[in-house]
Amino acid sequence: MGKQTNHSVSAGDKTIRRNTRWLLRLTILTVAFTVLSGLLSGCHPCSIPGACEPTFTEAVAYVGDKGDIYFDIPIRKSYKRTELKSFYVGRVNDEGFADPIWTIGRPDYTPEGKLVVTDYISLPLRYGQNIAGTRVLISPKALNNGLYSIGGFISVYGDKGKNYFHLMGRFSYDNGAVQNLND
Repeated sequence: MGKQTNHSVSAGDKTIRRNTRWLLRLTILTVAFTVLSGLLSGCHPCSIPGACEPTFTEAVAYVGDKGDIYFDIPIRKSYKRTELKSFYVGRVNDEGFADPIWTIGRPDYTPEGKLVVTDYISLPLRYGQNIAGTRVLISPKALNNGLYSIGGFISVYGDKGKNYFHLMGRFSYDNGAVQNLND
């Protein structure tokens, strides 16, 4: 006959194995419940319209009565209120990329994690405008003749609630005149 080995497991080992299996099952159920709760409660990032599939809207530039450059969105008139979150203007270089010449942003939270409550930034927006409650990330530089890109992020409020849009636009600047080049 072959040699017999003692494969007996002590009661303490059985308890440890049973508790380990129970803890693993509990962990799996907790993770599954947390993920499912997040999806059903709207906490998933994609529950915000435009967060996972960006929605774009046209941004345009124009010259005001006193020669200042202004930026706006044509769809603004369709909404009760617009709230600008971030905005940039960039000069398009020879490679076709925009080098930022003015960038502002409105923080939603303080460095301590507290919600920032400020007046919303409305449109139209004057080039280089100082706005309370915003951070100037790149101070405005002089506009020279050439091609420029406009971008940013905006919230709009209407009869059906709040929507989010990414702003996109291009314009040429030539001796104080502006021509929009949006497709």
